[in-house]
Amino acid sequence: MDNTAAQLSKFMLNAYLGKNWVEIDFKSVLADITLAEANTKIPPLNTIAAIVYHLDYYVTIVLKRLKGDMLRSNADNGFDIQTLSSVQAWRDLQEGFYMRAERFAAFVGLLDEKRLTEDFLDQTYGQNIYNIQGIIEHAYYHLGQIVLLKKMIRSGLYH
Repeated sequence: MDNTAAQLSKFMLNAYLGKNWVEIDFKSVLADITLAEANTKIPPLNTIAAIVYHLDYYVTIVLKRLKGDMLRSNADNGFDIQTLSSVQAWRDLQEGFYMRAERFAAFVGLLDEKRLTEDFLDQTYGQNIYNIQGIIEHAYYHLGQIVLLKKMIRSGLYH
């Protein structure tokens, strides 16, 4: 049986790349989303592109903090993305999103049990394991939003 860190790493990869028991993941959901759909704004909701950017932002921040960089997040919480101007920009956002998720999972998979139970920044933020699990739960929360946005956009009721 995998240790806790290896399991967390696998759970992260499952959310992003597939092979999980819920049978839904970012790779399959985002695969057929067009640039126009990624940029579609249904007020007051975020766009699909903004949600992907936001998730990528938090994976990057938490990984840097796990590596010892104590930077603070910005007030926009990673939703400060401009409308994507090209199909290539949408592809680039997705490629970076998957690459950084894989880096996060690889790093987490190497942590020992002691490191998992150490404080994340300080006691205010709980232990590292709590924040790693939070990143995974955060991903699934927003994956559900993306699925719903995709259905709403494709329904033709929102323009």
